[in-house]
Amino acid sequence: MLRYLKYNLIIMSQKKTFRFVFFGMVILCVSLPLFQLMKHWGEYEYALPSADVLFVANGESEWWSYLSFLFPFLIILPYGFSFMDEHKNGVILYVLTRGERRTYYYAQMATCFIGTAITILIPFLLNILMNGILFPMTGNDAVMGYQKYDVNWCMRIMGQGFYKNTLSEGAILKHLAIDLPQVRNILISLWTAIVSGVISCFFYGVSLLVKRGSIWILIISYLFFQFFVMLDNLWEEAEFFGMYVNLDLLDYLSGGYPEYGLIYPLYLLILLVLLALTCGMIQHRVRNDER
Repeated sequence: MLRYLKYNLIIMSQKKTFRFVFFGMVILCVSLPLFQLMKHWGEYEYALPSADVLFVANGESEWWSYLSFLFPFLIILPYGFSFMDEHKNGVILYVLTRGERRTYYYAQMATCFIGTAITILIPFLLNILMNGILFPMTGNDAVMGYQKYDVNWCMRIMGQGFYKNTLSEGAILKHLAIDLPQVRNILISLWTAIVSGVISCFFYGVSLLVKRGSIWILIISYLFFQFFVMLDNLWEEAEFFGMYVNLDLLDYLSGGYPEYGLIYPLYLLILLVLLALTCGMIQHRVRNDER
């Protein structure tokens, strides 16, 4: 397993698609803070936005909507086409005749996870670092806004009433969202990287069934996320069981609040189902190879 994993990691590092997406994300996440600095150049220090709100994966960030649109493609490009490429050039036949098929497929799946995770995690961490260096205010803008505009903010900040009455109610690790938002952003980066890796593994499994036509994997990935958006809109309009459950998968990647219908146990269940389906597709591929 480790030998196959090392082999696939080397192959991935040499792929143009991986390099394009990885370095593209790094350039984007490093340049956005510089762009914001130029945009606010000359303003009074305490009038600048906080480093927290400028985090690229912050749901309030102006860039998150653009990045989330590209997300279905970002998770595929690092190594999602590995089986198709090797099937096309005949390498897969050479490898599989000399080793364990199941082990090799799982090694490719693990490489997909690693490649996609680092493509998300490293640029996000660099973005957090750059924002922290360039912008002195590191607090939560929502909380600071409460302090600035609400004359009773001193009363609200006392005890549990603060957590119950502000917009930070129910946020992921809400005490970090209020006191250490940059630490929370790091945790969001880790969470997004893990989720991205799991979903990329699922589409690697899909590629085992499609074999060729990489454009179809990109289309399927886009339709996959749009399917959950459609379910989310349907649930919101119909109000099944008298409650709203957010089924838009991308809304879970930037933190968020329970009043937006985020139910993380359900999200974890969906990820587990995707992993189970991926393992099933690998088993199906192995059985076809052995015929």
